[in-house]
Amino acid sequence: MYRQILINPDQQDLQRIIWKHGLDAEILTYRLKTVTYGLSNAPFLAIRTLQQLAKDEKSRFPLASETLLYDTYMDDIVSGAPDLETAQQLQSQLKDALQSCGMNLHKWSSNSPELLNSSLSSDVEHSFSTDIDLSVKTLGISWKPFEDCFAFKQLWQCKLDWDDVLPNSIANEWREFVTTLKCIEEVKINRFIMADNNVRIVLQGFADASEAAYGAVVYLQCFLHNGAVKVSILASKSRVAPPELFPYLDSSFVPVFY
Repeated sequence: MYRQILINPDQQDLQRIIWKHGLDAEILTYRLKTVTYGLSNAPFLAIRTLQQLAKDEKSRFPLASETLLYDTYMDDIVSGAPDLETAQQLQSQLKDALQSCGMNLHKWSSNSPELLNSSLSSDVEHSFSTDIDLSVKTLGISWKPFEDCFAFKQLWQCKLDWDDVLPNSIANEWREFVTTLKCIEEVKINRFIMADNNVRIVLQGFADASEAAYGAVVYLQCFLHNGAVKVSILASKSRVAPPELFPYLDSSFVPVFY
């Protein structure tokens, strides 16, 4: 996506890099003409480009224009239609609108097998099968296209319908979670995590797993001249534990930082 977005020629010299094709090769200077991964403004430029495309192509692709403006988050499009015919029109318009600027949509997913059948097989996230319990990530939430539902682990394990009253155990746990959110404002993290006059610096990593979640944390341990030790959290991550991974959770912390 980024490589399809040209930078203003007046700004391209600010994206110069030097490169050597070998140890004895001459140092060459290249100028990057498109949006570059890793720059702080890259996400903004990508979103702004999609918005401009939606405005410029509104007359040709009205359905796609509305979707790009209001149903798009970064490079993910999450939208829908009231019926199959409109959904197919939207799909076609989105493909044509984005292909006009060299961007190809892929990883299609839908609760309608007819809609997926109209997509190229290589562009579909999963084949549509009732025999396989497949889910896709939709803005960080697990979505099962065949069942057309979002999965919240404890609730779907209880097999509750949308309007069912929550069991007391889950309701109490939710209230406790909401209450503890107020404590977030009390959390303060020091920007400077090193210490003056370090004798030795050690990275300490820990990980654990349960049927609820798994996670890992890395601490920075600074040993000082006076014998004192300063310990600071350097990084931490956690994940909800999928039931199918229960037998492997003890080793799941390894890629959690990848």
